[in-house]
Amino acid sequence: EEEENIEDFEDLDSIAVDSSVIINLSGDTSTTTTTTTTSTTSTTTTTASPPPRSVYVTLLIGGYGPSGAVTSVETLGGQRVDLRSPPSAAIYAFGRQVYQTVYTGRSLYSCSTGYALLSPYGWIYRPGQCFYYSFLLGSWRQLGNLLHQSYRLGSSLTRVGRYLFSVGGRRERSGRSLRSVEVLDTSKPRKGWRKDRKLNLPVGVSEHCSVIVKGLTGRELVVTGGEGRERRVLKYSFSLRRWYSLNEMKYGRRQHACSKVTLNGRPGVIVSGGIHGEEMNSTSVEWLDLQSGQWISFPSFNQGRRNHAIAVEAGRLIAVGGMDGGADGEDGRGKYLRSKEVLKGSRWELMSEELDEGREGFSLVRIPRSLIHKSRRRNQRKKTS
Repeated sequence: EEEENIEDFEDLDSIAVDSSVIINLSGDTSTTTTTTTTSTTSTTTTTASPPPRSVYVTLLIGGYGPSGAVTSVETLGGQRVDLRSPPSAAIYAFGRQVYQTVYTGRSLYSCSTGYALLSPYGWIYRPGQCFYYSFLLGSWRQLGNLLHQSYRLGSSLTRVGRYLFSVGGRRERSGRSLRSVEVLDTSKPRKGWRKDRKLNLPVGVSEHCSVIVKGLTGRELVVTGGEGRERRVLKYSFSLRRWYSLNEMKYGRRQHACSKVTLNGRPGVIVSGGIHGEEMNSTSVEWLDLQSGQWISFPSFNQGRRNHAIAVEAGRLIAVGGMDGGADGEDGRGKYLRSKEVLKGSRWELMSEELDEGREGFSLVRIPRSLIHKSRRRNQRKKTS
């Protein structure tokens, strides 16, 4: 099998504005903004003053809402963007498929988990399909039948440089979680997805959350929670090429959110919400200190939520969207959330601004703000021509 060169794992986040949060759980919140380049690093800390305008913007892409698949795209700050989600016809073609989207530095890649059909002869599994959005052309294009990944319900899609990793998932019939990991080299998409046995997890995972961090051994993939293993935490070291077990979370969860967050100068991973046992919508929030390996409890949300997202935007820790209530949405048992919460000192506060449309199962994607401006100007030229 072809092996990836660790030098190829260039993390695009390393050249972006990395907003960290300084938390005083008994007082106010201030922010620190660190700008990293290949040769210099400068850090400026400010207290009780707004952070500088970021050159990056965070988009909400995909997901499901009261009317089905959400095709509109908006920023985490509440601005509508003239950029559609992958073609709705592809999303609706065979029922509900979950699409996950990442930015590769040139394009947006959006890949689905696939779908399963129960035929008279048993279950038929269809692999996921991938689309990419070219900012140069301003449109989505399908990668082709040969580039589909296998059926992986409840998997996660994570980017490391030009590589995409589809981690875990499960089959409909057996319900058994998968240990396998599939890899797509976006610089050579015609080669398609392939399984790398050296990346196989020690145990199967599904409905988990994964994130790339800079840990003690360099670039690491951290996998938290999941169905049947709600408290378990694993990490994969790309330099050592092996999996490790980390300290378990205080609170088991699946269908939760996670993100890398630097708090008070210490790198870590924050996890929030999700399903905990019979509790469909947890309010629990905790943070993993990557240096000490310890989990620290954080203030709870005002509103329980699952299949939501959490991220740092302009120095503020924000949770957005998701589902509240029972298993199904907008039928009296469940509700698609439009609300946002921001951590201020020792408590979460509901923000006055909300999403245009409640959604769950969406992706948060950070891209250069300049791409939005170029897309807007291109669309204006199309309208006037």
